[in-house]
Amino acid sequence: MRTEFYTKTTQAIPVASNVLVGEVTLGGEADWIAVEVTPTGAAIDAFIMYGKAYPGGTYVSIKSAAWNTATGAMPITSGDVAATTDGAASLFIYQVNGLDSVKFEASANTNVITSVEFNATITYPS
Repeated sequence: MRTEFYTKTTQAIPVASNVLVGEVTLGGEADWIAVEVTPTGAAIDAFIMYGKAYPGGTYVSIKSAAWNTATGAMPITSGDVAATTDGAASLFIYQVNGLDSVKFEASANTNVITSVEFNATITYPS
């Protein structure tokens, strides 16, 4: 098994505007992605995961709700990512077999989020 790490800090996210907080190329080879997000300045009120099957493909929404419910594709979650409060961190692990890449967008609650720290660990088979 091998792992890769990805970190990005996003600047201001306006209220009710979905803004890219992280995009990770997986090359169709990854098994899992673990993601941690930490907003500063305001709470997150929406969090959307998109995926695409091949490099020239189009991103489609994979998950936008029920972030607080562990499922087969998301066996671990620390809580509702779409309700992460200012300064708190949320974590989830998601199965990404066969996807070329994934991206994540967030929007702010009632005030502008000044930044979002996005960290990901990608796990590939041996």
